[in-house]
Amino acid sequence: MSEANAIEAMPGVVRIGNVVIDQARRRVERDGATIELSQRPFDLLCLFLAEPRTLHTRKDLFRRIWKGVVVEDANLSQGVWVLRRALGEQGKDWIRTVAKSGYVFDPPLPIESIGDTPAAGAATSSGETDLLPSTAHASAAAWRGRPFALAMMAAFALFAVAWGAWRFLRPSEPLRVLVIAAPSNESAPPSAPQWPVQLLREWLEWKLSREPDVLVVSALQLADADERGRIVLLSVSESPGDAQRVRLHAHIGNTDEPGGITIDALPDDITQAADRITGAIVDRLLPAGAVQPFPPLVLDAAGAQDYIVATQRREAGRPAEAVAALEAVLKRRPEFGLARLQLAEMLDELGQIGAAKQQMAFAEQWISRLPPAALRIQKAREAMLARDYPAAADAYAALVRDYPYQPRFRLDRARASRLAQRYADATRALDGIDWNLQPLRLRLEALLARAEVQCESGALDAAKKTAEEARKLADDAGWSLERARALLIFANASINDASAEKWLPFERAAAQFEQAGDRMNMLRARLAGEMMRPPERGTGADTLLMALLGEARAAGNREIEVDALRLVARRFRRAADFVRSRDYLVEATAVAHASGDEQRDAALRRDLALVSMVLGDFPAASRHLAEFDATKPQGTLRLLAGQIKVRLENYRGRYDKAAEAADAVTADPVEASTISAAMIDCDRTQTLIATGDLAAAQLAAERCMRSNLPYDLAAGNLAIAKIAVASGDNAEAARRIAAALPALQQLPDVDRWDLGAIAQGLRVRIGDRDGVEAALSEILSQVAPGHVRLTEIEARLGLAELASAGGDLAAAQTQIAALREIVPGDDWYAQSRLALIDAASAFHRGDVTRAQASLRTLDEAARAHADIAMELRAHRLAVSWGNNLCPEARDRELVAKSGIRGASESWLLGDRFDASQPREHLVFDRRRTDPPEGR
Repeated sequence: MSEANAIEAMPGVVRIGNVVIDQARRRVERDGATIELSQRPFDLLCLFLAEPRTLHTRKDLFRRIWKGVVVEDANLSQGVWVLRRALGEQGKDWIRTVAKSGYVFDPPLPIESIGDTPAAGAATSSGETDLLPSTAHASAAAWRGRPFALAMMAAFALFAVAWGAWRFLRPSEPLRVLVIAAPSNESAPPSAPQWPVQLLREWLEWKLSREPDVLVVSALQLADADERGRIVLLSVSESPGDAQRVRLHAHIGNTDEPGGITIDALPDDITQAADRITGAIVDRLLPAGAVQPFPPLVLDAAGAQDYIVATQRREAGRPAEAVAALEAVLKRRPEFGLARLQLAEMLDELGQIGAAKQQMAFAEQWISRLPPAALRIQKAREAMLARDYPAAADAYAALVRDYPYQPRFRLDRARASRLAQRYADATRALDGIDWNLQPLRLRLEALLARAEVQCESGALDAAKKTAEEARKLADDAGWSLERARALLIFANASINDASAEKWLPFERAAAQFEQAGDRMNMLRARLAGEMMRPPERGTGADTLLMALLGEARAAGNREIEVDALRLVARRFRRAADFVRSRDYLVEATAVAHASGDEQRDAALRRDLALVSMVLGDFPAASRHLAEFDATKPQGTLRLLAGQIKVRLENYRGRYDKAAEAADAVTADPVEASTISAAMIDCDRTQTLIATGDLAAAQLAAERCMRSNLPYDLAAGNLAIAKIAVASGDNAEAARRIAAALPALQQLPDVDRWDLGAIAQGLRVRIGDRDGVEAALSEILSQVAPGHVRLTEIEARLGLAELASAGGDLAAAQTQIAALREIVPGDDWYAQSRLALIDAASAFHRGDVTRAQASLRTLDEAARAHADIAMELRAHRLAVSWGNNLCPEARDRELVAKSGIRGASESWLLGDRFDASQPREHLVFDRRRTDPPEGR
């Protein structure tokens, strides 16, 4: 006989080491102490005893233990955890987890039969067990015959399993409370319809939510709960023997005190009675002396009904209607602080930040009367409302530290940290709890929060994976809005993909928002998708924008209004119209500033700095960056602004400041791992090449490409090509230019044109000039004059250099004249290249004196800027016609220090270069520029 069959044949009592299991009486004893288990964990134990050393898959366990009941995975995990606690330190390892499969009950000791028990009256492992405490029976008897009694008794039967106690819990476990509002007695007077019991529930749940040692939970979360779980049944009915009065009754399950709490009140006194009974419930639930009084519930009957309407509209996701109802409540009772707090939260959700802050100020006196724990939670919420996300993140971090079992504090901390761009802190908050043991909604919220953190911090592949997991969970639950949020995160994380149809994920998210009845987010997602379409196919953006702006303005949602304007500004940047992009950003900044939204205002300052730089307005770019820095930003937004600052200082030739900016924003090793840090390394290469540190430039370029994003791959390869040119390795430069081309083709137009102009300019320098003029002319034809100034300058510099190298003096002069009109006076990068072209052009015309004077001026300026690369280029061009600008010893020192021993700048002179001229003095001669031995 197999062991499984032997166990089935055994009498009902077995022993495994120090543990005795009485299957008939459904009781476990360990070392003589009785341990009670609720139904499902004991059923699980009986199955393990019947079939030991067998792999039980999770699917099979659900089928056999929870037959016909829809439950979460967490129920099984929690049931196993309960069993391990019951079996004690010695027996907890008897249940072995098989990764991604299930469980094996595999005790190292024999399973011994030690006797039988009478079967009469005993419950079987699959039978029902009466776990209702005696107080429940007494209360049920008192309600017998009333219309709502069956509903209340059914509720007790449904959740009876929640009162099974296991007695070995951590002292820090919170009290879990499920509040159930029974339907009002249909015979109740007209003055007491549904609203009194709803008021009871709302006021009680709010009070409990401000007690950090209490978790207000759902039915699923309470399933298989321990002795710290409570069910509170609330009812309102006609008072027996007095038709003019209303009876408010609360029954608290699993307490040692007999009976419930009952208050009879006249209809006009219902709200005061609700305040008294909720206070009594909280006193009953929490230890003596632990509860401090809340401010009173100051509402009359009419105001209470308005308040319930407001809460129903809020729960239904109709914030504008909820605001109107709360305003009606406050018109009657302006001193009701809770309505002001909730009105402030709703106004904040609608983006009416100023009005929300005003309501919070009106409620200040009421807030000051809250108990200390509730006041602490409120202060964290106020910091969120004030958009002081760092302070909110710190406040929630302290709450998480003191109450680590509160999942809501962790979610709030993650959200505040993400908005403060503290992505590492947000991740730590989410990592600190096993979300699989939480109810489905909290588990889904945690997945969405994690996906948002990953997306915004640049971990795009991880964000897509997490968002997809959240979508599947939302699909299983049938929750449309959460599914839409997951789809939108996935779409945002996919914007750098190589797909030519990047708008499709946004369209899927929009369709889901529409199905969920969220028109505002539907329009936002659809507009974002429209921004991803090629300009010739994006014909509906203007219509969508106007619809979204109309909705946002009608709702007073300034945040969505700003986001929509910023989105359109981004579209014009993609369409190479930075002038119109700037106009929309200025409008969005005015809205953000007027609404007091400092976070969005900071992001817009960063965008304005970028647009101003590309338009060649370097002073405006610096001003916007200074305004941005004044907000003390953190995280990715700070890195993105740092990238602009590095690039701007490189253009100006202020390489020391460029290096400082790069170091400042990448000092945090966690934040420096993001995509933005890789992009900063791409720009850092320009600083290092100019200052003559080619080895460090090579490392920075390689770090740049680690993100594997198309822009970084293209920019990194072109940076290495520049290094190769400076080192005199034209073959490597050609290979790197070719390696950059596939990534270039994946970029949006503006980025492709900008990096493409750089690539074509490098081709001119290494003598690979076929097709360069056509490529650069095509870029110029796509860039409207003045709308993408820096790209226009780069393309014209390449055409001027190409004309000079080909000896086309007229074409070179045309480009030189155009460049003198558009190159900013403080653009050292363009001005220095223009000076080289101008000197070569003067030599072409036979004006050697003018050419030499231009190079002397350039030489002095290069020294002032500490631009070693440009100084050596000036020297080498002068040497091409036999002139030394400085002592040969300085050239040797610069070359030895930098390793910049690239080919002669004579390519700018084309066939005018006299190859027969004596060359022994040229500093790029390898025999005379090798560094000392061992360097």
